[in-house]
Amino acid sequence: MKFLDKLCSEDDEIVDKVMHNEYWYFQIFSGLYPKMNTPKWRVFSVIQFIIYMSFFLYHAVLLIITAIKLTDDKVEMFQSLHYLTVLSISIYVTLFLQMYRQTYAKIHRAIGTRLFSYDEKTDEFKKTLVTKMEKKKKVLVQLIFSYYSTIPFIMLILEKSLNAYSGDDKVVLLSPNLPVTIWIPYETDSLIGSSSALIMIAVVCGIVVMVFATADVSVFVMCENLAMELRFLIHSLNRLPERTLHLYRLRHGDNTNVSIETIKENTDLSNCCRDCLKQNIIHHQNINE
Repeated sequence: MKFLDKLCSEDDEIVDKVMHNEYWYFQIFSGLYPKMNTPKWRVFSVIQFIIYMSFFLYHAVLLIITAIKLTDDKVEMFQSLHYLTVLSISIYVTLFLQMYRQTYAKIHRAIGTRLFSYDEKTDEFKKTLVTKMEKKKKVLVQLIFSYYSTIPFIMLILEKSLNAYSGDDKVVLLSPNLPVTIWIPYETDSLIGSSSALIMIAVVCGIVVMVFATADVSVFVMCENLAMELRFLIHSLNRLPERTLHLYRLRHGDNTNVSIETIKENTDLSNCCRDCLKQNIIHHQNINE
């Protein structure tokens, strides 16, 4: 399909490698960046997208009906609207990243290629930045996934505790045998009915958790890499005199005795400085892109 070909026009091995290194398989599991490098993967990804959207929209409708049925109970009504908001954000994030898949791929290709390289001593500073960023990312990823893995269970416990404390029969009758207050279009007081409803709720909750967690990690990775490139650019500008002399010696021999203070009188030295500044301009343009 031409639409899918255009959507995946920026996909390549570098992007796939960065996606795997930074997020493991969570970009695929969450549906934010489904794999489409082969016809089989495209079919799988399209089916996955349809299933995810079906689950999202189905439960969104159920939550709207639940809120309408619980208009007399403001706490439960707003709790349903809260779940609906979370679900709507998941739908928006998923659709947004599908629409801007090309831009998303370009950003991660830039992360994989590291945008720009200077002389060896200047590049050593970037290695230090990368090491610090990796340590920070490791801690943050653990915190994010721990948070999103525990908070849904805490919310369920709190909701059931509040329902039990209030003794609201209307809430109990609305969704018997279910951990959340939600209207289901079939009986849930039987084993089959409650099991099928629980499985669907568990699946949609799992997808939502993966979408939020993966999106949060993605924002961190992109912002941290952007900040790192800007720090690297500033460092390279601070080392402009050293870089100028280094380039001058490369062009005119290591034994050349020259001082940066003679840049006004030395045309060759000023040309080297100009070329070093051009490198910084190209680096900055790459960051902007």
